[in-house]
Parts: sequence; C-alpha cells; structure tokens
Amino acid sequence: MRQRIFVSVASYCDPELGPTLLDLMAKADHPEWLRIGVCWQHDTTVAEMPDAFLDPRVRVISVPYMESRGACWARGRIMETLYEDEEFFFQIDSHHRFVSHWDTKLKDQAARSGSRWPILTTYGTPYNPNTPQESWSQEPMRIVFDRFADEIPLTRPESIQPTVRPTRARFVSAHCLFAPGPLFVKYCPYPAELYFHGEEVSLAIYALAEGFELFTPGQLIMWHEYTREGRPKHWDHHADWWQRDVESREVVRKLILSDKGKAWEEWAGIDCEKHFVITSWDGR
Repeated sequence: MRQRIFVSVASYCDPELGPTLLDLMAKADHPEWLRIGVCWQHDTTVAEMPDAFLDPRVRVISVPYMESRGACWARGRIMETLYEDEEFFFQIDSHHRFVSHWDTKLKDQAARSGSRWPILTTYGTPYNPNTPQESWSQEPMRIVFDRFADEIPLTRPESIQPTVRPTRARFVSAHCLFAPGPLFVKYCPYPAELYFHGEEVSLAIYALAEGFELFTPGQLIMWHEYTREGRPKHWDHHADWWQRDVESREVVRKLILSDKGKAWEEWAGIDCEKHFVITSWDGR
C-alpha cells in the first residue's frame, strides 16, 4: 500500500527554503514516498535556485516576487496545480527543521487519533538557524488563544508535555497541517482569496464543517523559525497589501458569522463578536 506524502511549501524570498527542503528529505524514514510542491516567490536578480530543486521529487511553480499575491494565494496554487492524489497532504512553511522519522511519527499519530478524518496541526517549536541544534527546545507545542484583532482570534504556541496519543485541538496552524490527502483537498480547497490574517481560522471552520477532526501531535515533529529577522515579508514589497488585507478580513468576518463559523465557535469555546473565550477548554 502506497503511503505517499505531498508536502506543500510556499516560500517568499526565503534563504531558508533550500535548507528546509534538504532537512525534510534527510530526516524522513521514507524519502522515496515524498512529493514536494513549492511555490517559489523569488527576486530574479539575486535568487539562486536551491539545489533541492534538482531532485525529481520536487515540483516547482516559479513566480517573480512582485507577481505574488501573498501566502494564501501561493498555497492555493500549490494545492490546485501540483497535488496529484498523494495519500497524505502536509503543509509547511519554508523555514523549518525536522526531527528524525518525522513522516513515521505523523502517520502513527494520525492512526492513534482514532479518527477517520484526522488533521494533525500545531505550531512548530522555535529554532534559531544560527545556533546549534543541540540548544533547541525538545518540547512539542500546541496552539492556544492569544488575543482578538477585531473579530479574528490570534493564536500563539505553548509548550506541552509529550504524549503517546494526539490530543484534541481547536485551532489550525498553516505551517504544520497533516491530513488525508484526497479527502482534504476535495473538501477543503484552499482559501486563496485571503491575504494573511484569518487564514488559520478559516481552515479550522471549513475542516470542522466537512467532518474533519483536529488534533495536536503529542510528539515533537518540527521546529519553526518565527522571527525571520532581516528577511523580507510580502507586505514589505507590495504597497497595496493593506487593501488586500482589509478585503480579506471582511471575508473572514462573514465566515465567522456564518452557520459554519458559529459551529466552530461552539466547538472551540470562543465568541469572536463578544471577544469571549473559555480558557479552560477540555478538548472533548
């Protein structure tokens, strides 16, 4: 039985892309089962093509950075044009490092969830690419509520103790999302019209509405570089980003107020209109 994993990687002018792809492949138990789709948004005057692009497992959409319309747009293009019915779908960012056996651990955690349609999702444990890996934290993370930006809840990572089985989750991470591939791609097409804020809330709402169940892996899977200091973001180059963000937030606000959004709020123990959240969520 084939157990292929399609890995979606949206990268914007990120020098960590190449090291991320090499580490992803090197740390997998079954690198032969990986199929990697990259939306490479790059500065054509200075960017060098990562060596990993020469690997036949890597499929690339090459986009000059000024033609990019943001992270959700890039992830939507990957899902729509590069995914080819692989058994699992794994969405990440372009600035990660991975634990050994990460692919086996994700599949094991999905099986231990007991769910027919599980989504494993969390925020990666922080790392600094300029420090030795031995100094990085070994604690897995979960996603917790942080604050509201208007009606959109913002979240943050919080460390947890390792567990054999995954635990229930109420939020989704766009940089660590592991799901059954054909089902997720069919029933949760990516919200490519969004800009940035609200992406993860939208993913949670759509997934729960379609019958998926959200879980936090009980084991450390990956590290994530949060600061990206000295490296450009999409909004650094695109003067009209704020207009896209305004329009995007309105789309998310309407989704939150819809029946699907209200069902997610009830599950998550959160009221976005009233800015109310139950902090002692039991995960059911």
